Amino acid sequence: MDISLTTIRMFVHVLAATVWVGGQLVMIGLVPVARTVSPEAPRILARRFGLVSWPAFAVLTFTGIWNALSIDFNDASSSYKAKFGLKMTCYLLTGFGAAIHTLGPTVGRSKPKLRTPMLAVGGAAGGLGAVGALFFAVALRY
Repeated sequence: MDISLTTIRMFVHVLAATVWVGGQLVMIGLVPVARTVSPEAPRILARRFGLVSWPAFAVLTFTGIWNALSIDFNDASSSYKAKFGLKMTCYLLTGFGAAIHTLGPTVGRSKPKLRTPMLAVGGAAGGLGAVGALFFAVALRY
């Protein structure tokens, strides 16, 4: 059985994506239940999730750059380049969206009217971007 550096790189990338994307989907299911336990429970869950998810996003970024450096874009088809561009757009959307969602409560202290929109828009953009990046990652392989 041959296990190459490419296999390890792809495994780590997929594992980090599992944490980032899967974790967001799990949080979507947990937040409504957490609200019934305590008004503070969603915030506590989100803070703990951030301790795991943001390092996973950093790993995704590192391994994603490493993956991109292994591709000869001069030989890539226009279809591949288009899917890669869409994946990168979704990657940026999920990162910026999640950052806005994370910063919403902080901004909300000084500008309470911005808190809810930042949480909602950031969360939606982060989640949609994550699922989109995952979709186009799979599409790149097929």
